[in-house]
Amino acid sequence: MTQQQIDSVTANGLGTNGPSTADGLCDSSIRPVAFASGESSFKKEHSFGPLLQPHSIQIAETDEEILSTYDAMRNLHPEIPREDYLFRVRLLESEQNYTIAALRIDGRVVSVAGFRLCRSLGWGRFLYVDDLVTDAEDRSTGCGGSLFAWLVQRAKDENCTELRLDSAVFRTRAHRFYFLQHMDIACFHFRIAIAQK
Repeated sequence: MTQQQIDSVTANGLGTNGPSTADGLCDSSIRPVAFASGESSFKKEHSFGPLLQPHSIQIAETDEEILSTYDAMRNLHPEIPREDYLFRVRLLESEQNYTIAALRIDGRVVSVAGFRLCRSLGWGRFLYVDDLVTDAEDRSTGCGGSLFAWLVQRAKDENCTELRLDSAVFRTRAHRFYFLQHMDIACFHFRIAIAQK
């Protein structure tokens, strides 16, 4: 991985969906999200949550597993070409301990979540969700709720006190979903574009 490749990916918007978690102006007294009940230990594969049909939730580890999440992930990030996807995910893994979880039904990836385990002075140890999306044809079927429940359980198992995420202001449907998961709005997310020479 060359510096030129890293600079190219960064310039083309890697990680623009979520902020750094260093905003000291956020309210650190916000209550933690209520943890979902379920198994307290997790392996590579799980089957639990509100989705009634048989499914599994797996961590995408191999190149093939990561690439299998692309079609679902492009619902959230259509700007990322398929040929760049694996490189971008591996870069995030190496720099920020980024992990992708995939919910599958009959072997097909239906929902995906990209997340990181983080720590800050104000928030302590928390799980940050960069990406959470369900394929368009499978929305409102319980898939997103099942994957969210899995993320909350993972946060609990990792001794996190909170699960946090950012959602673009125009994603009102996603906001309704997060409120249904007992989340609340803790802070504003500010940004400024940095001109590169």
